[in-house]
Amino acid sequence: MASLWLFIVVMSIFTESTELDTESTIMAILIFSSIFGVLVAWFRELEGGIILLIVTIAHSTFAFIVAGRNKGLAMLISGGPFFVIGSLFIATWWRSKRSILTANDD
Repeated sequence: MASLWLFIVVMSIFTESTELDTESTIMAILIFSSIFGVLVAWFRELEGGIILLIVTIAHSTFAFIVAGRNKGLAMLISGGPFFVIGSLFIATWWRSKRSILTANDD
């Protein structure tokens, strides 16, 4: 999902000849933050999952502020996938920790 957002940003830089405004800058920061969260989560599930949940809140809040209509849908599209991904990383961390504790009890 983060790669898709990055692709959209790169393509818009090449196809649009407008200068960066505040909205574009914030969106770029959010996209790079989500990529950072995924990279961290790849190696440390809990910390990366938490970063992704924070990014979810930031994406959804930004979508709520910027969207003209269908604010709920904009929030769901921009933050929803990162919520699922972050939650899955946290669940993976929790499950692996639980299985280690169960193995040590035996």
